[in-house]
Amino acid sequence: MPGSGQVLNRDGHPTHIVVFEKPSENNAAMLSSMLGDRSPKGANGALRFQARGARKTSALLYERLAVAEMDMTEAEARDMRDQSGIAAVERNEVMSIPRPVRLDPAEAQEAEEGLRPPSRAMGAERDAYLRGVRDLANMLLGEGPRPTGPAGAQGFWRPRNWTTWGLDAIGSDRRPELTGEGVKVAVLDTGLDLTHPDFTDVLGARTASFVGTETAQDGHGHGTHCCGTVAGPLQPALGPRYGVAPGAELLVGKVLADDGFGMMSQIIDGITWALNEGAQVISMSLGSARAEGAGFSRVYEMVFRRLLSEGVLPICAAGNESDRPGLIAPVGNPAACPGAMAVAAVDRRMDPGDFSCGQVDRIGLLDIAGPGVGVHSAWTGGGYRRISGTSMATPHVAGVAALHLQADPSTTGDDLRALMKMQATALGPVRDFGAGLVQVPANPGVPVG
Repeated sequence: MPGSGQVLNRDGHPTHIVVFEKPSENNAAMLSSMLGDRSPKGANGALRFQARGARKTSALLYERLAVAEMDMTEAEARDMRDQSGIAAVERNEVMSIPRPVRLDPAEAQEAEEGLRPPSRAMGAERDAYLRGVRDLANMLLGEGPRPTGPAGAQGFWRPRNWTTWGLDAIGSDRRPELTGEGVKVAVLDTGLDLTHPDFTDVLGARTASFVGTETAQDGHGHGTHCCGTVAGPLQPALGPRYGVAPGAELLVGKVLADDGFGMMSQIIDGITWALNEGAQVISMSLGSARAEGAGFSRVYEMVFRRLLSEGVLPICAAGNESDRPGLIAPVGNPAACPGAMAVAAVDRRMDPGDFSCGQVDRIGLLDIAGPGVGVHSAWTGGGYRRISGTSMATPHVAGVAALHLQADPSTTGDDLRALMKMQATALGPVRDFGAGLVQVPANPGVPVG
């Protein structure tokens, strides 16, 4: 994640984000008075104001979240902070996908071994292949009994229990009846490979771009990987199952460009869209670094609190700035906000990822951990890739949240976060793991320990 959090002075991006104390008709009235625009243009729950006269200031107000994106000078921003009814004013920061992480050779070998089908499946592969050749030969020659079912080779390659190590670790086989069906999960990232064979038939997938592109097509791969971990299909085109909640409805918001960077304003745009589309979980594997002892973003915190009040759970990657064991970096923004569910990463041995940010001050607190090293999922170009990061852990947690919501739709927002933490498997210090490794919902009537 970029450490500077500087403003990009590019045309088309507002300079500041303003959060009002609460949703109210007075917010629009304040902007009308300030800018002299008595008839702002409205669409999709937003009002656009344009200053009259010599001032060049403009503003976009999202009424439901009580957030405005504005062009202002620093002097105007200071004056805005002093006005009654204003909760926070922050500069429009650069956000990005977390710093890329490379697998070391040992981790790469473990990841490769984790993608091989169970050994018992190899005998099934041979037998099914031979049956298929036999059936085909008999049909062509008109000899022997004509098969009444599928050809012998069909369906052998992917054993029903062949899953990634991450799905194994979170107990994906515990509640096979839970798929996330009926739950909407928004993934705000670099988009999705809309032509990937695993997603061409995704039921009800909705997409939108907030970075100036015509579609949410992913030209990077990071967003496709995260979408795959949340809701990849039960039967992928190739390889093991990797999606936590294959029945969940994806809402894909492209808030980061194909270089992996975007603006806070674009992310706010995506959050607003996801809320209006009915998202119950919002997964964000993005952010910016935060120095130890530095504050969290008040803008994001106010936005997250409003999401929680509407039953929406925001889940954020903690960041990849650590270099363990020597350096444990603090949780970055926006994961450091108390309103966000902050996610750390673990490897196959249940150790923290050496890059995973930790709870090293009283500001950026960790909530939970997810599988985040050598994670297999979909990638752009119709293929798959194994990568590491708290970005990969976060969609595991978002997928599990969808399973909880299917199991009990009444447990939402902060209550859902508390339940997931209660059912997590404790691994060690809160500094590294939060409450522990996220787990698929427990079976009804089974004590959680």
